[in-house]
Amino acid sequence: MNSENRDELYSVVRQTVYDARTGLDMVKQLLDHGFPAADKKEEYYFLRYEFPDLFEVQERMKSLARDTEKDDYAEDPVSSAEALVKDIADRLTSLRVILHDIFSNMDTASDMDQSLHYSLLATLTYLKKPLEHQVNRLYQLFEEDGIWGAFDDLNLYDGSDDDSAEEMVDLWADENYYDLFLNVKNALVYYQEQHPEEDIESFIGYVQESFSGFADHQNHGEFSFAFEYPYGDESTLYYFQMDPQRVQVIRSHELFTSGEEGEAYSDWAFSISEDGSLDGTMELGSNDLFSFIDGGARLSISLPEEFILPDYPDED
Repeated sequence: MNSENRDELYSVVRQTVYDARTGLDMVKQLLDHGFPAADKKEEYYFLRYEFPDLFEVQERMKSLARDTEKDDYAEDPVSSAEALVKDIADRLTSLRVILHDIFSNMDTASDMDQSLHYSLLATLTYLKKPLEHQVNRLYQLFEEDGIWGAFDDLNLYDGSDDDSAEEMVDLWADENYYDLFLNVKNALVYYQEQHPEEDIESFIGYVQESFSGFADHQNHGEFSFAFEYPYGDESTLYYFQMDPQRVQVIRSHELFTSGEEGEAYSDWAFSISEDGSLDGTMELGSNDLFSFIDGGARLSISLPEEFILPDYPDED
């Protein structure tokens, strides 16, 4: 590779890392803020207009790849960088789309959908993890070339995070965890739609923030709630719980005999711990809970206490 192409490669790589880290910092600001107060929304509108776009960088990378494709190298840094730059640009675009949806929701002023907002924040959390990983891969690919210099002074990459990042499991990348999160969130949102008289929007946001905190190995809320369907002498429920070590779902039944206490048993359970270890098999689907709710199941909340619902009347 001639010196001109090498300089261009280093320039493209540096710009990609810089723009991606800038975008990730913006996402972090939004995630740290959570649900914005009405008089604070404008403080975050700059994210909409200043979020980086890697289109020009991608075009430069494609041009460089064309210029060097005739060269024969035992190790081709251009093709390796091209694949990573494209992947990073695509992931950054996905974040931009979610940010657009978040700000479109904010524009609705007093009618801002809190449940949708927290759902979009959870999606941001899910998408930013693999982007961080790819940015670090690109950084490390050229680390021995000594091209970063002042970039390190700007804290665009903190190598000290590597050991802890390797030790912590990325739960968002675990299909079981993500499926459980989606099923819980979708079921709660669906229940709210079917029972608008029971205001659980704040609880939905709390549950979503708890899932995000648990997955990120940060302080998170704890919850305990169930969808319960009484039918004759039998009651069936799906019970969900998150504590500091794990999140779990249990399907259980209780049989009642006249004048006697009920006999309870469970026929399925699944849990995932903070270290990613599983107990049981994730068999729950959103349609299972939708059908359960359509059949008459009601929501009961045990924790946190501030979200406990009042008793609801029996439905004939």
